[in-house]
Amino acid sequence: MYNRRVLVSLILVLLLWAVAEFYDLSSFAQEEGETITITTYYPSPYGVYNHLQAKRMAVGDTDESGGIDAADLPEADGQLYTARSVIYKPQSSLPAFDVREGELVYSATDKKFYYYDGSKWTKQAGAGKVCYIKYSNNPTSCPVCPTDWDRVDCLGVWGYCVLFNSIYSDIPVWFPPGGGCPPQGSWGSYDVGQAALCCKD
Repeated sequence: MYNRRVLVSLILVLLLWAVAEFYDLSSFAQEEGETITITTYYPSPYGVYNHLQAKRMAVGDTDESGGIDAADLPEADGQLYTARSVIYKPQSSLPAFDVREGELVYSATDKKFYYYDGSKWTKQAGAGKVCYIKYSNNPTSCPVCPTDWDRVDCLGVWGYCVLFNSIYSDIPVWFPPGGGCPPQGSWGSYDVGQAALCCKD
């Protein structure tokens, strides 16, 4: 009777040990199964980036070798080399904030390029620019150019000179915008107006 009880006790101990070992192995396997390894490749063949910075950059096969390689890169840092062109999205209005000198923008309004010179946006001159000089009869202000014309520069005052105490004193000698009377002799200067250079593409 005593031996039977001992045998039953041993069997129960062995069963409990087996169950405990099973749960330990199951937990170990579960922990090992939750380990995930992700391998990424850079640069990615496709992707969207919020910020991307490079010392130099090439777009396309710039050396026409038939492939994309290091030979396509520009020579110096800070350069961008494209195999074809740079496309500017047309802007409905010129940027008013976070602008920097040298920035270039394409306007959707008049289909022209504008560059920022550090203080204002300036329309980039085209190849077919037409200009003329507009005169005014007001020597204190520069004339305003017509609509669709840009006032490129104020050229100054124009008028005429008269030589006093001379047989020619009644003959005016006209001077161009920004000019004046000769330094020799007793000349009287009479300002008539100002002139402006007006241009359009």
